[in-house]
Amino acid sequence: TAVMARMCGVAITAYRRTRATLGQTVVMIGLGLVGNLAAQFFTQAGQRVVGLDFSAKRRALAEEVGIPLTIDPAAQSEDETWEKVRAFNFGALPPIIVDAVGDTRIVEQAIHRVADNGQVIMLGTPRAPWETDATRSYKRAHFHGVEIIGALEWTIPLLKRQSPGVTTESNAELIYQMLLEKKLNVQPLISHVLPPAQLNDAYQGLLHQKDTFLGVVLDWENNPPPVAEI
Repeated sequence: TAVMARMCGVAITAYRRTRATLGQTVVMIGLGLVGNLAAQFFTQAGQRVVGLDFSAKRRALAEEVGIPLTIDPAAQSEDETWEKVRAFNFGALPPIIVDAVGDTRIVEQAIHRVADNGQVIMLGTPRAPWETDATRSYKRAHFHGVEIIGALEWTIPLLKRQSPGVTTESNAELIYQMLLEKKLNVQPLISHVLPPAQLNDAYQGLLHQKDTFLGVVLDWENNPPPVAEI
């Protein structure tokens, strides 16, 4: 489980980039490995998390590790999905929405679904092109004080000697302590333990079989390293 700290280091950045306070609602869009772990950090910090994901298995895993509510966006219209979110948040728009997928369409949607003066956190990296009327979204952000915040882990200083605030090093210390104290539940997220020779199988599974592959650990201790073919 210790190797899961690496992905925890990615996920914690979403929390570090917010101004979340006790009891606030956080919407986590995407409940893959990073989204699940990010949701756990918010839950541990006292936020009320609702997770959105198309995958029934990932929603079930999120609930297993303590996320109080998950929603399948495919089960109803977009407006009905966000009405469920509002009901969870006592009838109000959520103050924080996190994109843990890396999809520009999700960021655009979040801008229009977050509360006034709320935060849209880009934990995932957008990669695919998306053509849209950007002015509509920017106008919403401008008129309603919406912050769109990048949460790339490498924006955080690396070593404690480089910064008196949060650093990758201090994050790592916290994460290992939380793992030791079982405040982060990572065991259910390890779907496969494979020998290094099956690295490509793991990669293809993570890419194409998202309901089966979630967290893959390579067991170097009990297996020889693969021999390179020249």
